[in-house]
Amino acid sequence: MVGGLLCSTIGMERLRAAVAQARGRLPRDNGHLAMLENSYSYLWQFTPDMLKAIEFTGGTGAEALMEAVTILKKLNADGAQVPDGAPTDFVPAKWAGYLEQAAKDRDVTAYRHFWELTVLLSLRDGLRSGDVYVPSSRRYADPASYLFTPAEWEGQREQFCQLVGKPADARLALEACKEELAVPRWATWRRCWTTGRRVPGRCGRRRAGS
Repeated sequence: MVGGLLCSTIGMERLRAAVAQARGRLPRDNGHLAMLENSYSYLWQFTPDMLKAIEFTGGTGAEALMEAVTILKKLNADGAQVPDGAPTDFVPAKWAGYLEQAAKDRDVTAYRHFWELTVLLSLRDGLRSGDVYVPSSRRYADPASYLFTPAEWEGQREQFCQLVGKPADARLALEACKEELAVPRWATWRRCWTTGRRVPGRCGRRRAGS
C-alpha cells in the first residue's frame, strides 16, 4: 500500500533523485568540530599567544593533555606538523573520528587543525571540571588549594567531627561505614516501608499515603 502510494504520488524518478542527494551520516558531534575548523585561521590569530601567556597545569589523569599542550606550543613556534606519536588519549570519542579520517586520508594539514582544536577544547573542558588549572588564577586555581592542608586539618579535626557526629579516628569511621553497608537491603527497605521515612542513600520514594 505504501509502495503504491509512493509510486503514484511521488514517482520513482523523484525518489531516486532524493536518495542521490542524501547526505552522509553526521559525525558523533553533529559536525561541531568541522564548523570550528572552518574558523581555524581566525582562532589561530590569538590561540598561540594565549598558550604562551597562560601556564596550564593538570591534575592526575591529565598527563596526556599536558604533554599535548607542550607539543602544541612548539608547533606554534616552528610551524611544523603534528609529530608521529603525539598523544591522543585525551581526545573524546566524539572527536576521534576526525583524526582517524585525516590520518586515513594522509592529510597532515587537516590532522594538525583537528588535533590542535581537540587540545584547545580539552583545555576548556579541563578548566571547567577542575582537571586542569592555572596556578595564578583565582577562578581556575588548583582544587586542592580550597582544602585544608594536613596541618590545618589536624588542628580542626576534633571540632569538625563533633559537629557532624563522626569519629575523629579514620579507622573507626571506616568501620562504621562498613557496618552500615553490611545491613541487609531488605531490612532497610522494610524500615522505610514501616516508618514511611527515607533513609539517605538507601531508600527510594516514600510509600504512598505517607
